[in-house]
Amino acid sequence: MKYDPFLTLQRKNLFCKKLAACLCIKKPLPSPLLGVKIGDHSEEQGSKEEEQSHEADKEAEIKRDWQVAAAVFDRFCAIAFTSIFVGGNLIFAILFIAHP
Repeated sequence: MKYDPFLTLQRKNLFCKKLAACLCIKKPLPSPLLGVKIGDHSEEQGSKEEEQSHEADKEAEIKRDWQVAAAVFDRFCAIAFTSIFVGGNLIFAILFIAHP
């Protein structure tokens, strides 16, 4: 039989697909360590979820703080721009009207 790398790849692909299908159907196997089932780590998952939730809350609080700071800075810039615009137009109007 002649060696064909394409057929070898097809066989490997077929084998991997069948193996993946078989593994998805089976129930979780017992772990060799401490006789604990795989996926039976609810306490660890709960603490991890709690920790992630706490980190998410901190990030959300920091984001809100930055949004408030950005809003204050934006308001300050709007007031400064409006003041300069109105003041410049008043000076221009006064100089234009007062100049003969």
